[in-house]
Amino acid sequence: MAMVEEQVAVTLTLPKSIVDQIGASAGRDNKSMEDEIRTMIGLALAIDAEPEELAEAAERDYAAHLVATGQMRPTTSELWEQMRRVRQEVADELYPD
Repeated sequence: MAMVEEQVAVTLTLPKSIVDQIGASAGRDNKSMEDEIRTMIGLALAIDAEPEELAEAAERDYAAHLVATGQMRPTTSELWEQMRRVRQEVADELYPD
């Protein structure tokens, strides 16, 4: 079950140019300004995290993705084969015969 964290309202003043940039980014991602600001703050805080913490979080997210999609963790040889296949698809697209 997801943990619901207490929310606190924050009011701030930003230059219009920054608000415009956030608005453009929100529009590209089909998000509200509020959601985009939350995402940006979360990413900025994550950058300050220790590399080990970031790696552990990425591993947890990847494991959750595998469970959600019903996939098993690929072997090293399967990953290499996927990379070869993608490389070939890109080469075929960029340099058709």
